[in-house]
Amino acid sequence: MRARVCLPAVYVFSAVFLMTNLLCAQTMSHLDPEENKAGSVERTLSLPMTGPGFTVRQAGRCEVAFRPRHAGAVEVVLDECDDAVFELARQLGPHSIPTDSVRVRIEGNTRKMALLAPPGAPPPPWADAVAYPEIGLILLSLTTGTGVSRPPLGQVLRHEISHLLLRRAAGHNELPKWFVEGVAIVQAEEASLARFRLLAGAVISGRLLSLSQMRRTYPRREWEINLAYAQAAELVSELVEKRGGWGPVRQLLKKVRSGVSFYAAFAMIYGESAAAFAYKWSRNLKKRLNILPVISGSAFLWTLMAFLLIWGYVRKKQEKREKLAAMAEEEAGYDEALDRLEKALDDSRDKPFIH
Repeated sequence: MRARVCLPAVYVFSAVFLMTNLLCAQTMSHLDPEENKAGSVERTLSLPMTGPGFTVRQAGRCEVAFRPRHAGAVEVVLDECDDAVFELARQLGPHSIPTDSVRVRIEGNTRKMALLAPPGAPPPPWADAVAYPEIGLILLSLTTGTGVSRPPLGQVLRHEISHLLLRRAAGHNELPKWFVEGVAIVQAEEASLARFRLLAGAVISGRLLSLSQMRRTYPRREWEINLAYAQAAELVSELVEKRGGWGPVRQLLKKVRSGVSFYAAFAMIYGESAAAFAYKWSRNLKKRLNILPVISGSAFLWTLMAFLLIWGYVRKKQEKREKLAAMAEEEAGYDEALDRLEKALDDSRDKPFIH
């Protein structure tokens, strides 16, 4: 009868684990519009004017436009932009270095940021940063449109610069979405804890995405978008950390720049297809997370709950003891001070008072 009333604990835990991590994950709101929809690489963009009210400052290879009231907030962009361009270019190769200025335009919110976009190529309403590699333009909003936290502005800037440089390194030839976003996240050194939690939830629920689902455009549902970003980052991390560093990546981009398709070039450089690489990665990920089926059992959950209750009780008692000890110490200090005062008064009574 009990089994009919309650869902198996493993399914409950899996659902809660997945939803918690997917909803709590930072919204990945950076975008390379060339990957936003099929065929967009064919278009021709024109660089729009910034309009009145903007201050324009040159910071090395970066031209930064912002409103004077935002000067304090954009100082990090002015300080880091030029260094970021050359640091990321060293990883992607000399062909990634822009021949013209990297133009960074900053507004206070996403609605105003969208007004700075090239005609006919607005960013999606949820994006708070967007790169236009064809014209070397980056748009940044100082706030998110969703109210969800995001990485520091310096990391967001590096993410978008990566989009610009990667496109140049590939000769503006087609790259899969997972590779473009994965490289940007790795180059921006964005935190990986939230990604790991997302992946853990996807492994438990069997919802890891295939390369074909991340090849051209990302899914439309928010949790799938976040998961796609997480998988892309981990796949590229695997290439950089365990498959030879940035050297093979530069060789891959060189072949793509020469006209070889990405997946053919991938097989040439890494000795296996991208699909085989992704399969091995997912299999290893599941091995790394093989403890999760154990910790999703009801016995573990009850043990964990009991431990947390006991730990909370012990901690509460410890805090109470510490508080009582502090009060006793404070009271002892008062007593000592009163004793000194009384002694001083007694001594003064024995001495004549002199005007």
